[in-house]
Amino acid sequence: MILAIICSNTYALIISNGRVLSHKEWADQNIVATISDVNFHQTASMVSAAHHEALGFATKTNEAIGISNMIDEGNGVVNQKTKLTGGIKTYIENFTKETHVYTVKSMMCADVNRSCLYTLDTIELAPGGKIQSRKSIQLAHIYKNIGKSLIYIATWVKRDKSSTMSQTDNVNTVNIIKS
Repeated sequence: MILAIICSNTYALIISNGRVLSHKEWADQNIVATISDVNFHQTASMVSAAHHEALGFATKTNEAIGISNMIDEGNGVVNQKTKLTGGIKTYIENFTKETHVYTVKSMMCADVNRSCLYTLDTIELAPGGKIQSRKSIQLAHIYKNIGKSLIYIATWVKRDKSSTMSQTDNVNTVNIIKS
């Protein structure tokens, strides 16, 4: 069994019997984003009710896909940088007798579908291969209006040669006040 810890940019991925084919990160122009490691022993906070977890888990005879997102409620001051925090946990295991390619796309937005950070990973898993990934995301955004805005996080996983997709998303609010 081949086991490796891969640090791609600023987050870690544990992978066995597989490899990362590509990794991309990009953000809208008006957002500052940071992706960092989440300690593999600190998973309780990522799936706690206090963080509004969303767990999408599909088990079939040929694969297991588990994804979980969380996004903390935010508070900020109008026309000043507001920090938002979220997290993504991904687990994929290939039980088939063939190699498969999985595409994992994630996004976290300071305003639903605007001011977003995106990640796109393409991962190849041989028979018996699996990955575990935990990412912490911080966004900094300047809100121009007082009041509540929706903040959003989502992850999608799709396997080649399959029409099914696993996904999970989560919405929370950020409250912007006058200084």
